[in-house]
Amino acid sequence: MEVSVQVEYASLNFAAARSFVSNARGEFSQGNTKSAEKGCIEALIQCPNYFPAFQLLGECLDSAGQHECAAAAYLGNISNTLGQKYCLTESGSTPRGSISGRQHVHQREEISLPQPNTLDNVPLWKFRNKKIVSNETWVDTIELGSIWHDGHNNASFDSDDHLIEDHLTGCVSIVEDLRKRCSPLFAGPRVFVLGARGGGNYYHWMTDILPKLEILRQAGYVFNNTDRFLVSSCDKSFQKETLIAFGVKIDQVIETNTVSPYLSSDLLVIPRLKNVMGLHMGSWLPAFLEDLLLNRPGIVKSSSVASSQSRIFISRDPASSNGRSIGNIEAVNGLFQSYGFEIVYPERLSLVEQARCFNSADVIVAAHGAGLANIVFCQPGTTVIEFYGAHIAPCYWAISAIKNLQYFNECCLDKTRASPEDASTLSERRSAGFSVDTDRLRSLLEMAGIGS
Repeated sequence: MEVSVQVEYASLNFAAARSFVSNARGEFSQGNTKSAEKGCIEALIQCPNYFPAFQLLGECLDSAGQHECAAAAYLGNISNTLGQKYCLTESGSTPRGSISGRQHVHQREEISLPQPNTLDNVPLWKFRNKKIVSNETWVDTIELGSIWHDGHNNASFDSDDHLIEDHLTGCVSIVEDLRKRCSPLFAGPRVFVLGARGGGNYYHWMTDILPKLEILRQAGYVFNNTDRFLVSSCDKSFQKETLIAFGVKIDQVIETNTVSPYLSSDLLVIPRLKNVMGLHMGSWLPAFLEDLLLNRPGIVKSSSVASSQSRIFISRDPASSNGRSIGNIEAVNGLFQSYGFEIVYPERLSLVEQARCFNSADVIVAAHGAGLANIVFCQPGTTVIEFYGAHIAPCYWAISAIKNLQYFNECCLDKTRASPEDASTLSERRSAGFSVDTDRLRSLLEMAGIGS
């Protein structure tokens, strides 16, 4: 059953994708699962990085008893079974391509990963690792190649138009089907591919995208005015500020979400960086970020020995919490103020101001979220306390180990509830709010040696 959408790709059509998903949601609510399923596929043809379509598709497949296909959809993939149903290219059917060259930059590194300090002393499975084993980094080049990058799906092709499997992420069946319908736009003589999933998120930008420029620098690349730098989007101030700090001009940046996800170049340059939420991060990465934002000419760095303790609570502006609000935030703010904490909203500060704030702090406390990425600027020995609800990732625990910080955490879910991993989809867990038990928080502060 072939989908009916006709595509001419100049840019991703988010409006069309939203419309298809909205109609599909209506069909699904009326029990028309097959129509809803097809609508989700049509949405992904229009905008293959539109994750709500994958989520609804998973619900449709689950309701039809196709649980394995549903599991793939929840992760942003189309199973071969579903691809064949909608006449999409089968995964693995494209000939395997080859790179033109590879230059290694960073070798593997092992870093001890102590267990988090907690009141319950019962770590989640996400804290089971005993050490960080960083991945190697390298730079691949492809002469006369092309690339598909939409922020979710990433696939590169050699001069013979064959898929290079080492660079593949996302849904190859969707990408291959779309490539049959359009031709790549020429992006320039030399294009550096920086994009990765989550590029609009501060944490992922700072740890998964921006450091690729340092990999390129260490590989010996010197940028010129004709070079182009590929990301899915670059509309946020922190993205522009960090690129400018590195010496990249904004008019050299190609945003695939607005230009085209399908591009070609005389020479594609693709740095390889896979941190896996910090568990495979090298110690060079936080050092690079600190050097970029704190050691540049004109930046006044904090003294290595603070004259007085600085306690920072990273709070959330309700207007930008994306549903992850703390239900009793006023009580939590009051508690921290009674302990002498300064309430800080990172989104209201420039990047340099954020870096200096964290660099001068003796104690950092925050709910799990992108604002904690700034602990890369903390000095060794700083106490970091992270609390969370239905979702936690190990990235800030890992960065704390790399930076030799004292890491504590607290789960703020009702302990009588079922495991959060079984409660809902990942997107729902990420966006869920929670409240903080202030009595337990006082006990955790006492455990960390923080007095009022």
